[in-house]
Amino acid sequence: MEPFSIRNKIKKEYSGYGKASKELRNRLLQLYGYPYSGDEYNFGTNNTNWIHAKKFSKDLQMHFGKKISIEDFRDETKTTYDNVFDFIELYYKRALQDLDYNKRNLLYRDIRSAFKNSGSVYEFSEGGLVILALEKETIENINVIKNILEPYYDAKDKFVNLCNGLIDRSIDPSDAIGDMFIVFEDYLKKITRQNSFENAIRELRKFLHKIQIKLIDNLKAYRGDVWGPAHAGNSPKPSEEEALWYLEMLLSQIKYINRKIK
Repeated sequence: MEPFSIRNKIKKEYSGYGKASKELRNRLLQLYGYPYSGDEYNFGTNNTNWIHAKKFSKDLQMHFGKKISIEDFRDETKTTYDNVFDFIELYYKRALQDLDYNKRNLLYRDIRSAFKNSGSVYEFSEGGLVILALEKETIENINVIKNILEPYYDAKDKFVNLCNGLIDRSIDPSDAIGDMFIVFEDYLKKITRQNSFENAIRELRKFLHKIQIKLIDNLKAYRGDVWGPAHAGNSPKPSEEEALWYLEMLLSQIKYINRKIK
C-alpha cells in the first residue's frame, strides 16, 4: 500500500525530462551499501549473496574511463542525469551476477520505488534499463493504433519500432519525430488509396474540416522544422517531452481519421 501523502496526492515531487532530481539521486544512492553491496567485512566470508563493491567499482571505471566516487552521483555539479542512470543500470547489472533471485527482486523493487517516489518521468524496466514512463492513456492509444495499422504491415512494424525506441531512449527525439511522420504519411496514403501525401490530403478534404487539414499540415511543418540529421531547421532540437507530445498528437489524428473514413 502507498503511503498517505502519495495516496492522496499531497506529496508532489518531480524529476523531469533530462533530469535526475536531488531526491531521486539520494534514493538511488541509498541502495548502494548494506544490505545489497559491500565487502567481506559487511557480510562475512561465508555469505556470498551481496554485490561486490570492488568489482562494481571496476565496472564504473571501465564505463566512465576514470575512477569516480560513489558520492559524486549524489552531486548535480559533478554528474549529469545520464551518469546517474548509467550508475543504477550498471549496479543492477552487477546484481544480476552477484545476488540470488529473491534479493535481486528486492533491489529491483526498491529501484522502481525510487523513481516513482521521486515523481520521475522515467522508470526502471524489468530488463534493467531506465526508460520513459508513459501515461496509461498513451499506452492504451498506442495499442489502439497498432490495431488500426494491422492491415499495413510496414507502417505497423515501423510504428512499433519507433515507440519502443522512444520509450527505451535508443532513438534520438528528433529522429523519432521524423519516423513518426513517415508512419503517419504512409497511413494517410494507404487509407485514401493515393500515391502521395498531397493527393492524400486532397482526398481527406472530402471528409475533414479545413481546420483539421490545417492541423495535419502544421504537424508536417513542425517535423520539417525541428533539428534532425536530414534537416537543420529553425527550431531548437526537440526533447523527449516534445517527442512524446508529437506522438500523442499523431495518435489522436490517426484515431480520428480512422473513425471518419472507415
